[in-house]
Amino acid sequence: MLGMELLHDRGIVVLEPAGPLAAEDFDRLAAMVDPYLAEAGALRGVLVDTHRFPGWDGLDALLAHGRFVRGHVAHVKRIAIVTASDFAGMIARVAGAVLPPEVRRFEPGERPQALAWLEEEPPA
Repeated sequence: MLGMELLHDRGIVVLEPAGPLAAEDFDRLAAMVDPYLAEAGALRGVLVDTHRFPGWDGLDALLAHGRFVRGHVAHVKRIAIVTASDFAGMIARVAGAVLPPEVRRFEPGERPQALAWLEEEPPA
């Protein structure tokens, strides 16, 4: 289950995994984000707030996650991950090395700082 909210006026998507990610989560996410992207062209950022990496609810969910990322990552300027999880932190470091958006990890309790960072203009 993936909690999600589009902060339309800020151009930020907030994601809160509450259990293993399902393929349907990425369908719902695309249905929420795609109309915004058609209008605005890009998201200022994505904030992922999770205590621990929840994993996927099977291979279909993992593949749906990969398809979603491949289809949307070019339209995201920054990704902030708020977590205490070492595994999620490792994913943030790897993602930052291979994905176009700037990726940064924040500690639990630093959600306001993460949102503020997403709202800043990235360096040119």
